[in-house]
This record gives sequence, structure tokens and C-alpha cells, in this order.
Amino acid sequence: MDIKETLRAARRARTLYETARRRERELEEQRIFLHATDYEAIHVSSSGEGRTVENLALQNDRAHRDSLKRLRQLQRRLETAQRLIDSLDNEQWADVLTRYYLLGDTWEQVAAGAGYSVRQVYRIHGDALEWLRRH
Repeated sequence: MDIKETLRAARRARTLYETARRRERELEEQRIFLHATDYEAIHVSSSGEGRTVENLALQNDRAHRDSLKRLRQLQRRLETAQRLIDSLDNEQWADVLTRYYLLGDTWEQVAAGAGYSVRQVYRIHGDALEWLRRH
């Protein structure tokens, strides 16, 4: 994967990471409820099929494990991009790449937050990518 694609993957991962974190919190809330419930006493009807709360807890546990695995994968993408950005020897370049790829700002937001015009941000971005390709 080339430099720009690695950074783009991190930008996508950031959005997916936020979604996955919300899902993980939902699963954790369900998990707390399900593990505090008397499994043998309660049956839940779903699609005309009786399922015990214990089965729901097992499904939740599997979903929880899958969710944590996905979060770790996304976190690795973000860390890879962070290492690339940290290797830059120019704070201006690092700031623009961090705002765009890791924080998810639009080009306009990057420009406003960094005090540049959008055109300057494009130039800074291009210079940073060129430096990364050469080093």
C-alpha cells in the first residue's frame, strides 16, 4: 500500500472506529443486562422461536469479541498513519495531515483551523506526501 492509500485507509478507519466504538458500548450495556439476568427463568420469543437469555448472552459475547477484534484492526491502521505523520520533520505538514487524515476534518476545516487558505493546505499536503514518498 502506498503512502497516500495508507493515509486514506486511516481516514476511513477513523470513521469506522467511531461507529465500532458506539456499537461496542451498546454491546457492553446489553452484556451487563444479560449477565445479570436469571438465564433459566426467562425465554424471549423472536420470530416465533423461543430463545433463552443464556443464548442471547452467548450471541452477545461472540459479537463483543468480533467487535473488539475489529476495533484492534482499525486502531492498527490509525497507528500506522500516526507513525508516518510522526516521521515528518515539518510541523506544518504534520498538522495538516493529522487534521485531515486522523481527525477527519474537511479541507476547509483544516485551512480554518491551521490559519491557511485551502489552496495553501493543498500545497502543504502535496509537499508532505512528496517528502514521505522520498523518505
